[in-house]
Amino acid sequence: MQQNLTTKATGVWKFTLTDIITGEKIVKEYKNLITLVGLSALANALTDNSPACSPLITHALLGTGNTPASLSDVALGAETYRNAIASRTNADNIAYLTAFFSALETSGSFKEAGLAIDGTGEDILLNRVNIDIIKTTTQTLTIDITITLLNG
Repeated sequence: MQQNLTTKATGVWKFTLTDIITGEKIVKEYKNLITLVGLSALANALTDNSPACSPLITHALLGTGNTPASLSDVALGAETYRNAIASRTNADNIAYLTAFFSALETSGSFKEAGLAIDGTGEDILLNRVNIDIIKTTTQTLTIDITITLLNG
């Protein structure tokens, strides 16, 4: 008897702004979508002897574009800053990633974020999320991302 299961990939982003002077923390959480181009790159990596790119998530992206996230997105609407992923691990079908932005390296009003795989300039947008984050030069920003792969 065949089971009717679907495999899903879901992502949650947790943004923690920490004031370096007062220690005050602001935490916001958002759910993202996995892009079609990201899913295609993963399928290619699973089936091609010489895949077009590595599926390793390399960079967290921040931007100011405010168009709604779409499955057909191939880039952020207006990327303004990126950082290499600071740590990555996985357990029980969940990928855990962290990106860190120091107080002085970037500031502004961010309306979108994403993850890049093979982030060498020809990167592929794995996922995108609409956000509402205002970061000052007295705040650090830590982004903790979980991507859960499950059958349901």
